[in-house]
Amino acid sequence: MEDIIDTAIHASDSDLVITNSMRDNLLKSAKWGNFLAILGFIGCGLMIIGALFMLFSNSYLGGSQLAVMGVTYIIMALLYFVPSLYLYKFSLNSKQGLMSESQVKLDEGIEFLAKQYQFLGIVAIVVLSLFVLLLIGGLIFGSMAGAF
Repeated sequence: MEDIIDTAIHASDSDLVITNSMRDNLLKSAKWGNFLAILGFIGCGLMIIGALFMLFSNSYLGGSQLAVMGVTYIIMALLYFVPSLYLYKFSLNSKQGLMSESQVKLDEGIEFLAKQYQFLGIVAIVVLSLFVLLLIGGLIFGSMAGAF
């Protein structure tokens, strides 16, 4: 097993060799990524439809709470759209690169996968930071409320 990996990696000093197993796994990943990206697009569309319903039914039902929820849904849909788009572009470019043996297309596909992970990582950092701030604010508010 180690000989296969060693041979694949060291086939030349500057070029990376993609084995048949790696190619098959990348193709599977691209196909599943395409499926998940399409589900993400559908989810974004449903969120936008729900947001529009909330925004336009606000005048009939009264209150600004639905409007706030509608705007929140639009923001969430936009945040969900970006990683879905990156995943779709990864799938498309990787599949094209592997089928046509185009190094450029495969590189573009892997680059979009890296962009997706980077975006999701930044969103995770922002959300965790907001949780920490809300926790600190809640503790401060709770201690101040207990003083009165």
